Amino acid sequence: MPTIHSERGIRIAFASNDCPERPHVHAIVGRAQAKFWLVPDVELEGNHGLTKSELQIAARTVRERREDCLAFWHKHCGQDPDA
Repeated sequence: MPTIHSERGIRIAFASNDCPERPHVHAIVGRAQAKFWLVPDVELEGNHGLTKSELQIAARTVRERREDCLAFWHKHCGQDPDA
């Protein structure tokens, strides 16, 4: 999973094979992870093991870095964000 950002023990990444889906990222702590959609707005899709505190930090980080995440997604997946 390419890492977009790492902060306070939380890694923000996505899987290359996720490109057919709408843009999203995974917040990963150890073996736990949560999935956040990036469009139309940041939205929690599901949580699999992050604590409430980790989830709050992850959500804030994804919101703050949404544009960077989208740019990385579009570049990696070869998608035109204006299409």
